[in-house]
Amino acid sequence: MVTKQLLYYKKGVNLFLIHPLVILFAVLSVIIVELLIVYSHISPILVILLLFMTFIQIAFGLSVPALLNKSHNTPQSMATTTLHSLKRAILPILLLCLIIFIGVLVIAICYIYILHGNVNFASAVWGQVGIAVLNVIGGGLFVFVPAYFSVRQKAYFSSIKQSFLFTLSHPPFYLTLLLLTIPIAIVGYFINSHFGVNSLIYIITAVLITLLWTFISGVAFLYLEDHSSRAEHVRERSILQKA
Repeated sequence: MVTKQLLYYKKGVNLFLIHPLVILFAVLSVIIVELLIVYSHISPILVILLLFMTFIQIAFGLSVPALLNKSHNTPQSMATTTLHSLKRAILPILLLCLIIFIGVLVIAICYIYILHGNVNFASAVWGQVGIAVLNVIGGGLFVFVPAYFSVRQKAYFSSIKQSFLFTLSHPPFYLTLLLLTIPIAIVGYFINSHFGVNSLIYIITAVLITLLWTFISGVAFLYLEDHSSRAEHVRERSILQKA
């Protein structure tokens, strides 16, 4: 089962090798964001630029399948596709951020006033590792969002719903994804916890993790397209048999 799923990762490598600009854009965007995080205290302008680049990075992540679906990319076409995704996604993303903020606020209030700060889960090492693993488990359910959003042109929240349902209906792909990403998430946590944000190793780790999820987004796109074409073929064959 795992071997069959790994074939999609092999195809993903070949797909990215013919789209080096996608890799370059992913690397440059995360380096710029990380540097802006380090130096944002210098000027409010850098804070504004950091927010802008963060949204650009998110929009690029949503655009990866559409960029890989093209036979050829130029810097201009990549910028156009990314800005188009940003225009479509910015309001839903802001709404989602608001919902997450409210959720975190509720949890913080419960922690302070109900638990009286007695549970020290997040500060314990095992607790932080657990949070990193849970992030991967939760994030893996939405790995098909970029494909639905940029290639299928679904709305942002509709893409989230479709990705969630599709992932649950394809457990072999999801389990293979977890087997590959959970160890990396744990290693990434220990690296980031021992080095400061302004260290070179921290930035390199951020670049590698971003490249990993960019690559996985492309693999998810290949998997979705393959299974969609199979489903369409089965549907057409069923119609012919009934006729």
